[in-house]
Amino acid sequence: MAAPNVNIDWGAGKITRGDWRNIKKLLIQYDIRTLLEFGSGLSTEMFSMEPQLERIVSMDILGWHIERMKIALPKVQFILYKKNEVPEISEKFDMVFVDGPAGSRFHELTAANRVATKVIFCHDWARGQDRVMLDERWKTISKNKVFACI
Repeated sequence: MAAPNVNIDWGAGKITRGDWRNIKKLLIQYDIRTLLEFGSGLSTEMFSMEPQLERIVSMDILGWHIERMKIALPKVQFILYKKNEVPEISEKFDMVFVDGPAGSRFHELTAANRVATKVIFCHDWARGQDRVMLDERWKTISKNKVFACI
C-alpha cells in the first residue's frame, strides 16, 4: 500500500526530509513493526502512513494537540502525560522515537531504554541541555539496541 499523496510541511521545528530518509532506513533494516513515540507531530503523521507499522503509540504533554491529532490519525493510539512524569509502560516496542520539547527527555529516554527491543531514535539531540544529557545517557543504553541520534 503506497502512502497517500499529501503535501508535507517539512522542517521548521519538525523532522526534515533527510531525517525521514534515515528513519525510514531504520524501519526497513530492523523490520520495525511496533513503535512508541514521545512527542506527536509530523513524525506521527509519517509513521501512520507506513504500512509495515502494525502498532503506533504516541505520547505527548499537550492535550489539545493530542485531541487534534486523534481525529486525523485513527491508526495511532495517543496517550497524554505530564512533563517529567512518564507513566509506567509495560508493553515492549521494536522502536522508540524520542522527540518533544527540549529539556524534558531524560525520563523519556529512560523509559525508551526499558521498552525498546531493537532501536532507540532520538531526534534533535543537539539542543543545548539535551545534548549534554544525551551524551552521558547513551552510555547506559543496552548494547543490544541501536541508538541513533540526529
